[in-house]
Amino acid sequence: MSLAAGTTLLSRPRTGLPPSIRPTPESLRELFAWKREILAQLEAVPYVEGEVPVVSAWFPTARAVLVWNRNERRQEFVLRLGISRRLATVEGLGVALFEDVAALGAKLRVDLKQADGTIRSIYRTIGASSNYSGSSLV
Repeated sequence: MSLAAGTTLLSRPRTGLPPSIRPTPESLRELFAWKREILAQLEAVPYVEGEVPVVSAWFPTARAVLVWNRNERRQEFVLRLGISRRLATVEGLGVALFEDVAALGAKLRVDLKQADGTIRSIYRTIGASSNYSGSSLV
């Protein structure tokens, strides 16, 4: 199995786990603590704000996020991606589909190899404007 750089695998605590897998008790308290720990790294990844029990699935090529409300009561959720925030009200045990989820506010770096072999890095923050002075959506 090939994992992307920065991937953290979680597992219920048990003996014999390889060092690459982080043992984490399966409780909301422990899972929310882990979420708070990695929050700064989620700039380019959509997530639900706050400490609410949801299951979410991100489909980056479809630019969509599916959020399942695990609560039996209606709840409001805020989906965040970069500086973009989107609100949805979801019935108890229902789902919300966020479509056209763009990485507004995400930071992008492109490394270009020059003819002389040196590397030139270009940095941009993805925004909603596409005029001469703005960064267009990707």
